[in-house]
Amino acid sequence: MKLKSILSAIAASAVAIGSIATFSQSSFAQRGKTVYFCGKSSTGIPTTYARTASGKRIPIISWQKPWSNEFTPEKRCQIVSQKFQKAEEEGVLNYLTSAVASNSNVICGTRRYGGPCNIVLFTLRDEDQPNEVLGALFGTGFKASGPLIQSEDGSPRDYYDVAFMLTQKSKLTTKSR
Repeated sequence: MKLKSILSAIAASAVAIGSIATFSQSSFAQRGKTVYFCGKSSTGIPTTYARTASGKRIPIISWQKPWSNEFTPEKRCQIVSQKFQKAEEEGVLNYLTSAVASNSNVICGTRRYGGPCNIVLFTLRDEDQPNEVLGALFGTGFKASGPLIQSEDGSPRDYYDVAFMLTQKSKLTTKSR
């Protein structure tokens, strides 16, 4: 009888410890993700931000110009920030690159270097050059290295490593909000 009670107590303890370990791992996994959101900069400009696992708020895109009467900077910030978050959740925000969709240049997320556009994040104006926009978005030094990738129209396609960029910009960001 006493042995059964001891074995039951050990089994209950093992289940409890296993539950705690599982809960801790899932909480840690959730904290390890980057969250994208629209917020206002210190000067009141709608900005797409990334909040890293360490809590740092990193500005990604400042939306200063209206796209149209329908797409104000605030509206564009909300829409694009949601697309960044969706891409993060779906695991297709490892690299940013450019593509053409519906006869417009777009910036999109992709799983791998050299990979196809997995999700369109935002459309560019006709006068915008995709590789220049990516360079301005990330800054120099964040372009992924590897073989030159040619797009469908024969122009070179740049790929930018999102995790590397966030890590580097996180080192430069001192404030968390």
